[in-house]
Amino acid sequence: MAYGYVRDKEPLGINWAEISKNFNDRLAADEAERQGKRDDIQKQYDELSQELIDKPTGADIDLNSAISSFSTQASQASLENLNKLKRGEISEREYYNRRANLKSSTSNLFLYANNFNNQLQENLALIQSQDPDKQGSGRMAFQMALAQDMLNFKNTVAIIDPATDEVMLVKTDEEGNPTNEVVSVSQLGNLSSQKEMSYNYKGRVARALENRGVSKYTKEDGTIVTTLQGVDIKPGTASATIDKLAESLVGDESQILSILYQNGHQYTQDESLKGKDKYIYYDIKNGTYDYDKNKAVEFVKEDINNSIPVSIDTSKVETELDKRLKTAQVTRAEALASIAEKELENFDLDDETKNKATKDLTTFVVNTFPPVEDFIKNSNNIKKLVTKGLQEFGFNFGFANNDVIQVKGSGIEPFKVDISDATTADEIIIELTKGIFKNKDIVDIAKMANVTAALTPKSNEETPGEEVVEEGVTKTGILD
Repeated sequence: MAYGYVRDKEPLGINWAEISKNFNDRLAADEAERQGKRDDIQKQYDELSQELIDKPTGADIDLNSAISSFSTQASQASLENLNKLKRGEISEREYYNRRANLKSSTSNLFLYANNFNNQLQENLALIQSQDPDKQGSGRMAFQMALAQDMLNFKNTVAIIDPATDEVMLVKTDEEGNPTNEVVSVSQLGNLSSQKEMSYNYKGRVARALENRGVSKYTKEDGTIVTTLQGVDIKPGTASATIDKLAESLVGDESQILSILYQNGHQYTQDESLKGKDKYIYYDIKNGTYDYDKNKAVEFVKEDINNSIPVSIDTSKVETELDKRLKTAQVTRAEALASIAEKELENFDLDDETKNKATKDLTTFVVNTFPPVEDFIKNSNNIKKLVTKGLQEFGFNFGFANNDVIQVKGSGIEPFKVDISDATTADEIIIELTKGIFKNKDIVDIAKMANVTAALTPKSNEETPGEEVVEEGVTKTGILD
């Protein structure tokens, strides 16, 4: 049995005419697409060239010269990109990107320059406004000055970035050499066209206080106290409330910068001043600001405190000195009270009467020898401390040193008070009071102190150091 190829008797059905037509149509379509791209590229090139030919001109010779120089650079860059594309050195995509950068930045450069000049007067009016709600911000003024300087083509040149074909503005020094002050056209647009109102934070503070329940009341001692949200506005009591309010009034960067500017901070491009107090540093390379937000919050806190109408009668409010003196008086009074109690033991007094008499005597002695601040023990200071008080008791000052005080009096022998162990003014007064009570009748002292209780001895027996009182006779502190 043999195997082999058997010819099919039916002819093959291939339509070579259709295949040929489709192939030719495809080639024609591809050619039409390529021609369309070439035509579009040429059209865009021609339009940019015409735009550069029709560059804006004016009376400013420096501006005209700079724009003319730039136009020449842009034309050369555009032609070079076209030739690179034709030679296959760059792709169509890269060509389109470069062309878009060059075209948009060129158009925008001319646009921003014209807009800046057209809006200059309007923007200056905003900056110079005295209305806090309709006033241009400090940042707006700073950026306008930068834009104006950049558009002063006496010392600015426009160049084409060879890597991207984007237009850049570069400041030059007096000799025409480039500096590190470089901005893109998009940055120039931001600098020249941004309108920003000043943040009237003082007005916000006033409205916030008005809406948050600020009220006044008068205390029993006559002190006028202001409250915010029910909290007394006085040292150490309302800081949390004020902190919270201040934080709520300090918002985004524009508000922070406005607060700082209104409180004396200055904008600068000097990198050596970055982070220094009273300066806001602007990095022109990336268009960012360096500032201290905490300072802005502190300014708002200060304004809140200054805006709260706290009115205090200072004559009724204790100072720190008052508090120290009061503490000294209490300490001394406790010691003097024990002396008075001991002197009153020989009198027939109930507990309530005795306590009242003790208080009257103690108060009298305390007021007779007022406390002093920063006492240094020496003869002169001791004399100043006790002379007037001794006179209130009917005595006179003799002499004093660091060990004793001599006291004189009419019709009595001078006596000495040992103060060798006393170091403070209070300790000296306590020792002197003991001496006074030993050498002057307690009844006489009671009269001086306006003691209202009747001082009646417990018995008719003579008590050492006390005079004998006849039956039916009552010693009283009430002056006849």
